[in-house]
Amino acid sequence: MGHRTPGKYYKNDQYSDPKYWNGLDYGELTNEGKRQHYDLAKFTRRRYGKWLPQKYNKSDFYAQTTDVDRTHMSGQANIYGLYPAKSEQSWKLLTDWQPIPLHPADPNIWETFPNCPDFITEYVKVLASDLYVTLDKQYADVYVYLSKYSGENITTLTEAYTVFDCFKSESSAGLRLPRWASKVYPQPLTQLMGYFFHAVAYTTKQQRYYTGTLLNSILNFFDDKISGTVSQKFKMYSGHDANIAAVLSTLNAFSPPYPPDFASSIYFELRNASGNYFVNAWSKDGYTPKKVSIRGCALDCPLNEVKARLNEIVLDVNTKIKECNGKTKFKTLAEQKMYKKFIETNEMKRLKNIF
Repeated sequence: MGHRTPGKYYKNDQYSDPKYWNGLDYGELTNEGKRQHYDLAKFTRRRYGKWLPQKYNKSDFYAQTTDVDRTHMSGQANIYGLYPAKSEQSWKLLTDWQPIPLHPADPNIWETFPNCPDFITEYVKVLASDLYVTLDKQYADVYVYLSKYSGENITTLTEAYTVFDCFKSESSAGLRLPRWASKVYPQPLTQLMGYFFHAVAYTTKQQRYYTGTLLNSILNFFDDKISGTVSQKFKMYSGHDANIAAVLSTLNAFSPPYPPDFASSIYFELRNASGNYFVNAWSKDGYTPKKVSIRGCALDCPLNEVKARLNEIVLDVNTKIKECNGKTKFKTLAEQKMYKKFIETNEMKRLKNIF
C-alpha cells in the first residue's frame, strides 16, 4: 500500500482539513502513493523482465486485493507499471493504460485484521503480556507528552499509533510537523511502533490465523505450477503494512521490528534447478531488496524444507473457518481489562481501518 492520508487524525492535528490532502478523506491513497506503486512495478519489471512477458496475458499474471479502496488503487497503479498497453493492446490515443483485472481476495486468506475470536484472544494476551506492559511503562513519559500536545488520552502503544500514523503520512507529504513533534518523531515513536506491528503476529497461534491461509495459498500455487495445473508466472497480492509485518514475523525475519514503509513488498520466488525446486524470499522496504530467510532456512531453501518449517503455521480455509467459530476467552484480570478497553474504545474496528 502506497502513501495515504492518515487513517485517523488526533484531536489537535493541524492538517485534519481535507484541503491539505486535495480533498481526500481518511486513509485514501495519494498521488505520491500511486507513484510509489508505479515505481515498485518498474522495479519488479527490471528484476524479472527476462522471465515475465512484456505484454499482459491472463495466462501469465493474476492479481488480487483486499476490499479497501487504497489497496485497490495501489494494486491498479502497480499493474499499470507492470503492463502498459503495447501495440495492438492500445485502445485510446495518447494513453498506454489498459484495464487489467484486479480480483477481490477471499478475506479468509488475505485481510487487514483477522475477524477470528482465537486470534483476537491471542492478540489481547500479547498486549497484556509482561513484554508489552513493560514497554508501556518504559514509554510512559512519551505517552504523557503525546497526550499533552495531541489532545488524546494516550496510555498504550496502540493508542500512540494514531499520532505516529499522522506524523508519518504528513511528513511524507511534505507538510511541516509541529515543533513539539521533533521530541518524539522519528524517534522514539518509530521504534515503539515496530512493536505495535510485531504484536499482530507475535505468537505462533497469531501467525497461524493471520498468515497461515495466505502462505498455504502461495505454497499451493507453487505445487500447481510444478504440476502444470496453472499457467500464471506471477501472482500478486495487494494488501496492507500489517500484512507485510505479519508475514515477516511468521518467517522469523522481523527483528528488530519496524513499521513497514509505504509500498513495501515481499517476493516469494519458486526456482527450478534440474528438477529440484527451491524457494527464495526477498523483502523490499525502500530502494534495496533484502534476502529473507524462511524460519532460518537461507537462500535457495528447498521447497519441501519450506513446507516443513511452515507446517505448524499453514492451514486451509475450511480449517480456519472451523477453528475461528468460537468465543474470546481470557484467563487473567489483565487480559480481561485489556479486552474491555478494546470494546469500550471500539479498538478492533479502528485497527481494521488504520492498517
